[in-house]
Amino acid sequence: MGTGIGQRCRVVPFGPEVRLSVPVGVRAELPGIDPSKDIEIGVTEGVMTLRVERREETSEKHHTECRYGSFARSVRLPAGAKGDEATAEYRDGVLTVSVPVPETKTGTRTIPVHHV
Repeated sequence: MGTGIGQRCRVVPFGPEVRLSVPVGVRAELPGIDPSKDIEIGVTEGVMTLRVERREETSEKHHTECRYGSFARSVRLPAGAKGDEATAEYRDGVLTVSVPVPETKTGTRTIPVHHV
């Protein structure tokens, strides 16, 4: 099962596995990916974009088999998200990206009553 990357590779990017929380986080299952070569993450104007490209080549005595594919997904970040402070971690085939979101103050203000 795959998404254009080969039948032996299971890739579930931003599907049911997307988890958003504070700080905002994105989680994608990307087994077999080399994060230093195959993953690119960017934030532009409040939109985080993940690009992944995978290439795999196997050679045997009389033939060579190549499998490759790529995809990109974009996620709009909530207002106030600090995209320039985003962090990413790849562990055991799972990419987790965290973006801090400062706590927003509500428009309600309590006005103290002074006893005169």
